[in-house]
Amino acid sequence: MALTNPLTIELWSGYPAEMDAKEGTEFSIFEGEISGRNIKVIPGQQLIQEWYLGENPESRSLRST
Repeated sequence: MALTNPLTIELWSGYPAEMDAKEGTEFSIFEGEISGRNIKVIPGQQLIQEWYLGENPESRSLRST
């Protein structure tokens, strides 16, 4: 899954990424401008993440199948 592979994210964004494809782990991309948590990970089937943008305390959810 490209959205959980730190090397793919770095190639796409040009910035280092902290990412793990395990449920409950936290991530950080774009030098911390976007961070969040992997809520549900079913490899090759489903990814649900909670995203935080910058200092904004409100989260956004991303669902990918």
